[in-house]
Amino acid sequence: MSEVINKVNTLRNILVGKFPDPQRQVEQITLGLMYKFMNDMDNKSLSWGGKKNFFKGSLEEFSWDQIKNTKNSSADKLDIFKKGIDAIANEKSIEKLFRDIFSNIPSIIDDPKTFNEFFIVLDQISYDNSEDLGSAYEHLLKITGSQGELGQFRTPRHIIDFIVELLEPKPNERILDPACGTAGFLISAYKYILAKNISLEEKINVSKNIHGYDIEPGMIKASLVNMYLHNISEPKISEYDTLSDDSKWNEYFDLILANPPFFTPTGGIKPHNRFALSSKKAEILFTSYINEHLTPKGRAAIIVPEGILFRKDKDYVGLRKSLINESLVGIVSLPRGVFKPYTPAKTYILFLDKLLFKKTDQIFYFQINNDGFSLGDQRLPIKENDLPKCSKIVKNYLKNPQNNEYSITKKEISKKKNFEFPLENHDVNFKISSIYPTDKLSELAQIEYGTRITKKNDTGTTYDVYGGGDASFITDRPYNREDRVVIGRFAISEICVRKVKGKFFLNDSGLTIKVKQHKGVIQEYMDYVMLYRMKEIYSFTRGVGQKNLDMDKFKDMEIPIPPESTQKELIESFKLKEKEMEGLNKEIRKLQDDITEILSVT
Repeated sequence: MSEVINKVNTLRNILVGKFPDPQRQVEQITLGLMYKFMNDMDNKSLSWGGKKNFFKGSLEEFSWDQIKNTKNSSADKLDIFKKGIDAIANEKSIEKLFRDIFSNIPSIIDDPKTFNEFFIVLDQISYDNSEDLGSAYEHLLKITGSQGELGQFRTPRHIIDFIVELLEPKPNERILDPACGTAGFLISAYKYILAKNISLEEKINVSKNIHGYDIEPGMIKASLVNMYLHNISEPKISEYDTLSDDSKWNEYFDLILANPPFFTPTGGIKPHNRFALSSKKAEILFTSYINEHLTPKGRAAIIVPEGILFRKDKDYVGLRKSLINESLVGIVSLPRGVFKPYTPAKTYILFLDKLLFKKTDQIFYFQINNDGFSLGDQRLPIKENDLPKCSKIVKNYLKNPQNNEYSITKKEISKKKNFEFPLENHDVNFKISSIYPTDKLSELAQIEYGTRITKKNDTGTTYDVYGGGDASFITDRPYNREDRVVIGRFAISEICVRKVKGKFFLNDSGLTIKVKQHKGVIQEYMDYVMLYRMKEIYSFTRGVGQKNLDMDKFKDMEIPIPPESTQKELIESFKLKEKEMEGLNKEIRKLQDDITEILSVT
């Protein structure tokens, strides 16, 4: 960890007693850093024979050097600092970027002792190495992590860089992030362009072409500082409500990069009336906005929640139809856990390209199972990483789109009633890439069939009897299963896999599976594989009237075998998903009860 990052951590520790909220800590450190750096830049300009640009004239009495005067007490230092902040915010001769940073501060340190400790550490940080400072500020912004109540989650740096590398931003392209947060995508794009062999004129134009919008003033300030510390001298970040304000509607961009907020408030978003789609959901509106604001040759990458691809509500279907008909060229599935510890939400990256779209009838798809970090809350580095392989495949596809194992036709999606995307377990016929070794189910587990029993002879009052479907009757015969996942064998429906809690009797219409020892598979992981691949298992049935499971096909089912540590993390993710589903089911049942009550006639 760099020395600057250590100092930033020290500043946080000093502030935590007065500002327990991480967002407030970031605000105070941002103010202090920029105050100090303005003084540093003045001194550097003087050393080169130039003039001061900031603390001059009426502002000179508020400079960092004045605060630092040994004659000043801690209270004096704090007083000069507070007055300086107000003076800078109102000084018209200072660039708007700096005035904005020092304007409308919610709160400022008011304890002289705390401020003095804060000041001493800040004084040790210099503006000399902007790259170190940029990294330190990025580290600082990580502590805000997410604005969970707004559905905003910080995009991991390696995912940002991965997306930017795939899109290959160019010097003269107008680039936008319409929900920029701390400007991670914009900075990555800027650094990518500057790393190429471009002319001086192109370098000058790069920062002029980078734009960001955000609705939150605190995020605006953070992004301005973040970009400035990464040498973007003229950051164009606007406080702008992309969904409700149409004043920038006629601005179009060559490249749009975004991880928009997923959150929709009670009652829905109230958008302006220029959207092509009618919706009150934030993720739909943001995706639609991006699709509509690309130039004829424009490209985009958007991180979206899974509902965008699979939900059957009218507005989701309308969005998918517009994407398939206008711009969508690819989808990358991110592993559930990329945004941990903030959320376990499942996400995808949509790739839009208005020009390439006209040249191909294919949409590429790649499933990332590992991104180089564990999928638990700690997100520790691991060896498994699909990003390099994905990058190579997608880059080749974008240059030469063709039908292969990583593509699907637009026609195949369009012929579906709800324009659903046949990805992963949503369609068992779609090919999925995996870095994990696989083996047949028959090699990894034993098949345990149920025992024949008849309702006529064995009805009782003790244990539920399960087989190919839900419990069919109750028996007094001794139970033969407890807390197991049951798979239908005879006379099964599409719901052919179910988790049964407690003790029960399994008849010969159903089966359970038990993993073999020393095969590297955890029983609970195998159970979840069965539950979440139910559609695939149902596809193994035969018969017209009565559907029975083809055991040969079932036994040949290929099971991926991740490392046991990954299996354990996946199990935790599955459990979280179950809790989410239980909560939704409770809401649905309540709504059904409410509707029944309303419709009841007495």
